Parts: sequence; structure tokens; C-alpha cells
Amino acid sequence: MDAADWSLLLPELLHSICTKLTDIADFIRFRAVCKAWRLSVSLSDPSPHLPWIQIYRQSHKIEDLQFYSLFSNKTHTIDVRHVPELSGASIIGTTRSSLLICKGSEKSLSLLNPLVTNEISLPLLKREMEHPVPDESAVWNPVISSDGQTMILGLNRSETLSLVVSRPGDGFWTLTKLRATCGSHVAWTYYNDMYFVCPGSNKQTMVIDAITGDVVSTIPDLKMRNNGEVIDYLVESGGKLLRIFINNCRSRDRLSLDVYVLDVQEKGYRWLEIKDINNHILFLDISGGFSLTSSEFHGLRGNCIYFFSHYVKTNDNEERRCLLHRYELVNNSIEILPYPFRGCGRWIVPSLC
Repeated sequence: MDAADWSLLLPELLHSICTKLTDIADFIRFRAVCKAWRLSVSLSDPSPHLPWIQIYRQSHKIEDLQFYSLFSNKTHTIDVRHVPELSGASIIGTTRSSLLICKGSEKSLSLLNPLVTNEISLPLLKREMEHPVPDESAVWNPVISSDGQTMILGLNRSETLSLVVSRPGDGFWTLTKLRATCGSHVAWTYYNDMYFVCPGSNKQTMVIDAITGDVVSTIPDLKMRNNGEVIDYLVESGGKLLRIFINNCRSRDRLSLDVYVLDVQEKGYRWLEIKDINNHILFLDISGGFSLTSSEFHGLRGNCIYFFSHYVKTNDNEERRCLLHRYELVNNSIEILPYPFRGCGRWIVPSLC
């Protein structure tokens, strides 16, 4: 019997197969089979892909990039040492689909697509903005607006948070300095033309006009129980703004989560506790977080939150370790997931365009 000529597979079957390849590594292999298969799918309109984890490196330097796929339990390495433009570059954050990198004597910033090593240059951060050049300790939660047109960085130094924004054609950053003292972890995001900021030392939320920089509203404190060391996040999901608390974040035994949604009223804003996020899935890390819809991925559970935690093992041999968890809102359960690395990584949705 003659071997089948897979290049003659019907285009509609190829498209059906391609829609089930939710790991981009499988999608790349699919396109490598032959020219007919490669031409059967468009890079500009791909099927949704599941996120990878960019594996933490203590030096933050770009040498070879490593990514871990939780959903296939595979590690992928991308060697970028042959790309001279990336020599000496450091990773200081991630957006949903790019690495935020810093390089050169001027510490220039750019967004890097790690799969194809394409860069989008960003304006220089000037020293005149009363901030030293950026580094891992200064840049928090880089955010790209939902229309893809505006880039915002949060710079946290000496417990003071500043936001810098650059819009198409600007060629520069516009600085907004907050009139508040912040802790080491600050939750903030850009939503409906406003900045929402939750200083780590205070549980109230400041609502700031993104154009004027004025605080237009303050959402009252949440009456939280004593939950040990807490990290909170602000994430847009399904057009709504969510606030997520990870409680007792350094304890394996007492770890818990609380989730709130922003309720907009005539008199202002408030946070309402919820137990359902409409089958969305949240992915949280040190750079912030983002949301995907479970209906786009066959067999993937919705109403879940994937997040990292550090714990300290208190015995004769103290151990610091990063754990990866999945929290299910329906039954209020937390599961430890396979993660064979010591440092916490960052989620990124890989893309070929």
C-alpha cells in the first residue's frame, strides 16, 4: 500500500485540525509539515493559543529564553544569542504577548516578540523625569490599552508610584506622579480612560483621570479580615474590572483568594465580592495579569485563576520555593500544579505575528 500524501488533505480538514492546536508549539509543527499546510492557515488570524510561562532568571539577562507550557508539560528554549540587537538586554516585565526589555547604555526600552525576535521600540525614559533609568525593581505591570494604542508603565521607587504613558505619535512619555505613598507591591491598571491604583500600604482604591492626573474618586477600604501577607491584582476580564486578593501568600496551608468586581454607581464606585467570573480564566504573575475565555479552548476549565506563590519552609533547612496554583471559584479550592522551577515566571501568550 502506498503511503498517504498528507499534502493533499482537504483544506477544510486542515482548518479543523488547526483550530484544535491550542499550544503554539503544535501550531508551528503543523505549519512545518509542508507548503500546503503552511498556506492553509493565516498568521494574521490564528486560533487562540494558551499561555506559556517565561521562566525566571536571576540575572534577568537575555541569553537563551526558556518557556514552560503548563498544559503540555513541556519546556521550550529559544536561542537569541545570535541576535546582535539583543546583546546585553534585560527582561524587566511582560505584557500579554511581549517581553518588555531594556538595553544599551541609554537603557532604551522595547517590546520583544520572543518567537520571531521582532522589536517595537519605545521612547526613552528621561532622567529629567526624576527617576533613574529603568530596571527590574522599578518597572511594574506594563500595560497596553485594550485598543492596542497606548503603553503605560508603572515605576515604583522609594515607595512612590509614578505612571508614564506613551500614545501613538508621541515619541515621549508623559509622567503622572501619584500623591500617595505606596508599599512594595502596588496593584494598578488602565480601565475606561482611568487609572485604578491600590497602594500596597492602604486598601482603598484611587481612581485617577488619565489625562489630567487628578484623583477623581476614592473607593473605600474593604473590610478585610487579618489575612497575613496579601498581594492584590487589578485585572480587566470580559469588559469588567476585577480585584483579586491572594491572602497568606507565603503560607502553603493558609493560602486563600478573594475576588471582587467593580460596581459603578451614580454616587461613585464600590467593590462587590463575587464567586463567578463567567467562565473566564485569569493568569496572574509579578507583572500583573490578564484574562482568557475558556470557551476558546476545548476541555479547559473556566472560573479559574492561575497564580504563583512563594513559601518558606520553616525547619532546620529553610527553603524558599515558588509554587504554581489553580484556584477554582466554584468550590473555593486551590490545587498545586506541576512546575519544575524554583523561581516564579511570567505568563505570556506566544504569537508568530
